[in-house]
Amino acid sequence: MNHSVQKALEKIDFVNRYQTLVGSFTDYENSMEDVVADEVLALFQSTDVSAEYDEDESFFAIEKRRAVYRVQINMILKYGLVQLILVVRKNGRLLKTGGDFSAVCRLLGATEAIKDAAFTNYSDLRQIVKAVLQLMDDLAEELQR
Repeated sequence: MNHSVQKALEKIDFVNRYQTLVGSFTDYENSMEDVVADEVLALFQSTDVSAEYDEDESFFAIEKRRAVYRVQINMILKYGLVQLILVVRKNGRLLKTGGDFSAVCRLLGATEAIKDAAFTNYSDLRQIVKAVLQLMDDLAEELQR
């Protein structure tokens, strides 16, 4: 993992915040199986976030830019689970991050694997998105310091 990214993730308490987020959304038995891409894009718009949907790869991309850094989170919504992939670029150059949030947590010292958050409806998904956006903002802010 890139040293600057690692330090920023540690500073924002990424592992604990992600564990807390996932711990709040664990209804795996009743998770929402199917999502409609347009509904999810509307959800992003309602939170004042511009997101793109990659139809070929079936993920939503959210991006924040701060100075020379670009923080992107790819959100894969399958079987009512939210898999999150972290991508960071500095001056256009891709930095190693560890990939999905669970792998990032393991690289940062988490002793147990962290499951993906589960959502049962769009309201749950909206709450997850808001928490992820806050993590993203904090990471982008910390990276530029």
